[in-house]
Amino acid sequence: MKEIIDQLGGKYVIMGHLTFVVLLIYSVLFYKERVLHMDSAYQVFQNLNFGMLINDGRYSMFLSQLLPLLMVKLHAPLLLVLCSYSVSFVLIMYAFFLATVYLAGDKLVGLLMALTVFCVNNTFYHCISETFQLMMFAPFLFAWLNHKVQPTLAGNAIYYAVLSFAMFMCVFIHPIAVFFVLFILLYSLICDNFKINRQWGGCAALFVVAVAAKNMLVQSGHDASFIPTKDELAYAVTHFFSVYSFKFFVGRILNLYLAPILIFLITTWFYFKNKSWVKLLFYTGFIFCFFAMSVIVYYKGDGGIGMERSFLPLLFFAGLPFVCEVLPKFPARADNIFTVVSTLLLVFAFAQIKYTQPSYAEKFATYDKVIALAKAENQQKLLIRKCDAQGMGIGTWGTGLESLMYSAMKDKNFVVSFFKADDEDDFSAAEYSQPDFYLAVPWWRFWWTDKLNPYYFSLPSQLYKRIVVEEGEMKVVDL
Repeated sequence: MKEIIDQLGGKYVIMGHLTFVVLLIYSVLFYKERVLHMDSAYQVFQNLNFGMLINDGRYSMFLSQLLPLLMVKLHAPLLLVLCSYSVSFVLIMYAFFLATVYLAGDKLVGLLMALTVFCVNNTFYHCISETFQLMMFAPFLFAWLNHKVQPTLAGNAIYYAVLSFAMFMCVFIHPIAVFFVLFILLYSLICDNFKINRQWGGCAALFVVAVAAKNMLVQSGHDASFIPTKDELAYAVTHFFSVYSFKFFVGRILNLYLAPILIFLITTWFYFKNKSWVKLLFYTGFIFCFFAMSVIVYYKGDGGIGMERSFLPLLFFAGLPFVCEVLPKFPARADNIFTVVSTLLLVFAFAQIKYTQPSYAEKFATYDKVIALAKAENQQKLLIRKCDAQGMGIGTWGTGLESLMYSAMKDKNFVVSFFKADDEDDFSAAEYSQPDFYLAVPWWRFWWTDKLNPYYFSLPSQLYKRIVVEEGEMKVVDL
C-alpha cells in the first residue's frame, strides 16, 4: 500500500488531489449558490452581456472569465455558462496546485494549498473571493522562487517568465497580496541567512515593479474605503477585545481557526526549542501584526464572507514555515497523527460548507414565488422595498441581477427583473417613466434592455410595478 501511495506522489499529494476533486464536485452541485450571489452575479452578468469585466485593476480576474466567456461565445445554455463560471475558479486553483507539486516540485507547499479549506466556509459561496485565490497563487510563487533554475539561457527565460506571471497573479488580484509577497520575501531571506541570490533579487525587483505599475494604472477608491479614519483607529485600538471582528475570530476558533492556531503554536515551539530567534521574532511578529490589523480594519464587522476573508491569510502565514521546516522533522508516528487529524479536519470543513448551503439557497424559494406572481400578473419588471422584503430571504444588493439570471435559466421566454429598493428611494426619477430600462445594482441602477444579450435575456417594453406584502401575501401594485 505504501508503495502505491509513493508512486502516486505521496499521501500529502493524494490529499491535495482529493481536496480539489471534492471542491470541483461542490462547485457543480452548488453552482447557483456560488454564482447567483452579489459580486459573482455581477461579473458573470457582465460576461453574458458585455464581455470581460475587470474591477479596480484586478487584472488577474481575466483567468477565471475565460471559460464562461467561451461558453457565451458558443451560445451554450445559461445553466452551462453559470456552471462553468463556478467551476472555473476551482480549476484555476487546482492548476496552481498541480504546478506547485509537479512543475515547482514542492509537495509540502502543495499540501498547504489543500489545507486552506480548513478556514473556508461562507467564502466558498463567494467564488470570486480574491483572498481564496491568493491562497493558491502565493504558495506557487514561493515554490517557484525556490525552484532550481536551469543553467541555460532558455532555462533562465522560462524561470523568470513563470516568476513574472506568478507575481502578476498575486499583485493584481487584491491589495492584501502585498502582505503575502512581503512574507514570502522576508521568510526566504531569513532562511538563506540574509544572503541575496539572483532569484530572490529578481523576485524583489518584480514585486516593486508590479506594485508601482498597479499604483499608476489603478485609480479606485474601493480599497481605500476600508482604511479606518483617525477616530475609528483610536476606537478600534482602545476597544480591541470587544469589537465585532475580535469576537468573530474568538467565536469561530473551534470551527474555523483551530488548525492555524495549533500550527502556529507548534511552529513557535519548534523555533523556540531550536533557538531560531530571528525566525521566531519574524514569525510571531508578522502574524500578530497582521491579526491586529485585521481586527482593527474590520472592527465594525461584515458578513460571514467578509470576515472569513480578513482572517484567511493567517493560515498561509502560520502554515508556510510549518510545512517547510516543521512537518519534515516529524517522526513517523507524529506524521501519521498529523495525516489522520488533517483528513478529519478536511472532512469537517467540507461538512460545514454543505451545512451552510441552505442559507445561500433560501432566496431562490422567494424568487420562485416572485416569478409565479409575475406570470400571473404578466408583469416582468418588479421591485420591492426593503421593509417589505424583510423575512423573505432577500438580503443582498445583487437581487436585480440574480433574479434576472435565475428566471432566465428557468424560462428563457419569461425573464423577470426583480429589484430590492431602499425604503427611501424616490420613484419619480425620469427613468421610471421609460419602459425600456431595468434596475441592476444600487450604485448603478438604470440599465437599458436593448443592451441585453438577446440569446439569454428578453425583457419587454414595460414600466416597473411594485410588490407589497400584506398579511404575509404578495401582491402587485403601481409605483
